[in-house]
Amino acid sequence: MTDFGSPPPAPTEFGDYVAVVRRRAFLVVGVTLLVSAAGLLIADRQAPPAVEYRATTEIAPPFSGVQLPPLEPEVEFARSDRVETAALGVAGPVDDSISLDRDVEIRAVPERPILSFAVTADDPETARLISASLSEAYLQERVASLEEQRRVRLDSSTVEIQRVTDELREQTDLLSSSEDDSPAATSAAALVSVLQNQLTRLRGDTSVLLLEPLDRGVVTTSTTVEELGGSGIPAMALIGVSVALGLLVALVAAFVVDRLDPSVRSTGDVQRLLGNVIGEIPFTLDVLEPGNVPESLQRTATAARFAAAGGGRSALVLAGVVPESAASRAIDNIAVAHVETGRHTMLLSLDDGDTPLPERSGLVQVRLPLPRSAHRDGIDHAMEKELASLGDGTAFVHCRPVLSSPDACDLAATLGVLVVVARVGRTRRDDLEAAALLAERAGVQRCWTVVERAPTIRQRLRRTVRRSTGKRNTGQSDSSEQDSIAA
Repeated sequence: MTDFGSPPPAPTEFGDYVAVVRRRAFLVVGVTLLVSAAGLLIADRQAPPAVEYRATTEIAPPFSGVQLPPLEPEVEFARSDRVETAALGVAGPVDDSISLDRDVEIRAVPERPILSFAVTADDPETARLISASLSEAYLQERVASLEEQRRVRLDSSTVEIQRVTDELREQTDLLSSSEDDSPAATSAAALVSVLQNQLTRLRGDTSVLLLEPLDRGVVTTSTTVEELGGSGIPAMALIGVSVALGLLVALVAAFVVDRLDPSVRSTGDVQRLLGNVIGEIPFTLDVLEPGNVPESLQRTATAARFAAAGGGRSALVLAGVVPESAASRAIDNIAVAHVETGRHTMLLSLDDGDTPLPERSGLVQVRLPLPRSAHRDGIDHAMEKELASLGDGTAFVHCRPVLSSPDACDLAATLGVLVVVARVGRTRRDDLEAAALLAERAGVQRCWTVVERAPTIRQRLRRTVRRSTGKRNTGQSDSSEQDSIAA
């Protein structure tokens, strides 16, 4: 009887790490691309450019009167939101990478009545445009501000002149109506004199304000652009670092996901769990056509025939672990591969969900409906009638999955051989061990495992397209790929 115990796990080798990367190829490629793209995007926005340009414009600020005011208030005015808004109106939309707080420097030139507008950017034309727009906006807004201030002062002076004029008229009327030597007349005369002097002063100030010159400022040095030494990281270095970081994160993610994956991950994994692998077959999208069967499938079918002969019968039971169409397809392909070896083959189907294969030479298909309440004696009698006509061929009994029905283990206990199909990346390790334990408890003399490899990248893509379009193709187009996999 086969030893169903699990042998101790073999030490991890370099090939196991390579196998993990191959199994998780989609994950590795996807995470690498995502992390690399994110790294490049962040680096492009946060890292300083490799080459920078500085555009500088110098202007003499506008002023009112004959004396130039201090430049510190002018610097604050040039940095105000009013000037920034006006500059954006002149320049139009500005690159989001340009920060007016970080990349724009406005200062007073030492020992000169000059303001300097310096803009740093990674594009010379952008730097030139912003510097020229800021200086132009400052001149426009500062002149407008000075005119507003003059207008406010004139309005205030006009109001004050009107008030003094009205008060002077009242006092003059009071003086004319009072007696010459009365106290009221004396007080009114003194107040009239004061108001007349005040009115004279206000009118003089207004005249001076109207004649006060307004210097509108001028650009003393046109916008010049100079190239600065770059402080950023070269583009190729950024790409290399981003890709390296993305690959590192992808590898870590692949090993973590693989470690947490409860399914069997390779043929060696099944071998370590049960130690009774009879063959390894490639994944197929459909049942294969005659003449397109890989050698690995033919070798597995031959090994299954010898296993049946070792059990003293010309028949063996094949079943999946859990219900899934791929396991049924693998069993059908093993039967088709046995036909390719030149041997007479009978496929007895006891799985009510199995689809009959197209008729082909050398293959006899028999469907034996099996009620769930049937007894083993009835099953044996029905099968013996079919096996009597088999001759020197081999019968492959396709049963329902081991964990969903006891039929496979009960029949295998009678026939002597049970072959379980385990799928890499799909069959759970605990389900496979449970299936082996059920076979042992049912008294199966020989329990073997056929491992179906994980689909290739091309097959995964085709399967995804097929699921999205709802189409089903024949297996003939996959034959060349299966041959290369088997090789």
